[in-house]
Amino acid sequence: MTPSVYISVEESARELAAKLLLSAILAERGFTVVLGQQWLLNDNLFHLPAGFVLFKGNNAIQHHHMRVAKRAGHMVGSIEEEALMVTDENELRRLYDTGVAGTCDLFLAHGTALRDLLAKWFPGIATKTEVTGNPRIDFLRPEFLHDTKAEGARIRREFGRFVLFNLNYATINSAHGDVLSYFDVCVNAKIYKPDDSTDERLFRELVQWEYDNLGAMTAAIDWLERNATGVGIVVRPHPSERFEVWQRALSGRPRVRLVRGGSHLPWTMASEIMVHTSCTTGAEAFLAGHQAVSLCPSDNALTFGFLSNLVNPTFRTPEEACRYVMARLDGGGASARHDDTYTQVLDHHLAARTGKLAAERIADAIEQHLPAPSPAAAAAWSVGKGFRTQRALHIGQAHKMVETQDDIQASLASLQQTLRRFDGLSVTPLGRSLFCVTRS
Repeated sequence: MTPSVYISVEESARELAAKLLLSAILAERGFTVVLGQQWLLNDNLFHLPAGFVLFKGNNAIQHHHMRVAKRAGHMVGSIEEEALMVTDENELRRLYDTGVAGTCDLFLAHGTALRDLLAKWFPGIATKTEVTGNPRIDFLRPEFLHDTKAEGARIRREFGRFVLFNLNYATINSAHGDVLSYFDVCVNAKIYKPDDSTDERLFRELVQWEYDNLGAMTAAIDWLERNATGVGIVVRPHPSERFEVWQRALSGRPRVRLVRGGSHLPWTMASEIMVHTSCTTGAEAFLAGHQAVSLCPSDNALTFGFLSNLVNPTFRTPEEACRYVMARLDGGGASARHDDTYTQVLDHHLAARTGKLAAERIADAIEQHLPAPSPAAAAAWSVGKGFRTQRALHIGQAHKMVETQDDIQASLASLQQTLRRFDGLSVTPLGRSLFCVTRS
């Protein structure tokens, strides 16, 4: 085992900044860190010195690669990116594959609620679970929001006043293809079983829920376009959606602007108010102190399984939501809820909102599983024969992680400026969107 950490990224817009922060902390401590595109990293597990591999989830696909990593001599850990801001136990349980508790060496829980559920599902797992928080939440702290707000101000200068509509319809508008194609993806990940009538019913309910949400959201966009003057409309589809579908749907509407790519946070902070349909971005907006509204047209149980709907104002109809938005544009309406009740809810589901950064806590947990770093170990580190620098990606993967060395260095420079640390770190490309971060 070497003092090396391998950190995979699936959705750079969602995960990269947080995992670069973790990488910088580990590299600052002397560890050799490889960060980047999960598919290329997984291809190279047998061609990297044995270390600690941090996976972004626990479904059947991630579990398969955990087992491969173990055969290659690595230790493995997971941070469940799909669970952040989800509160429904059934939906959370689907994210953890059968047998993953025996494979994974370290489970990183973003809150005590998830830790308690893991202990309930997997007796004996407590010794392998650490409540660390998720470093994505670190970026909602004041010290990080300065740069986010600055980028938001730049967007605002370009776009003027606008209402942001954050979309999230990756089941019915999946980059993988049609709904059945997405179902196949879920089956491969063992999130749903193809021959199980209950799973079939639940998937059909998910599809209907998204169609209900989509109908309400498009109606809200239409209503605001007709009735709100002096303010623009910006629509931001989820990165896993087919962008071209929205290009066709919203063409010829000059007041509606369609954007893609990057983190949602600068766009959220640039907006007057953000509208969503039970999206995690609503809870992130709340934590950042920005106004968000959740449009909840359905009584489907899925609606009540998201943290955002516990902390954002919720509305049943598009007109109700839009009239609230217009009141907020005019300086009226109720403000975001920040009383003790909601603070207690947040504290139960999200650890490390104050005090030591979640990224620091994760680094502490990983460090316990590895030998101490040393200059000699760092100097001896190298990839093995057969290491691949690129791989073919299908359409559902191609745009998820495309960052270059310049992008990573620019992001690292921003972290250096924000936190006044991480001087002397270097970024070396190992392959397409795969990088080695080390202390010089």
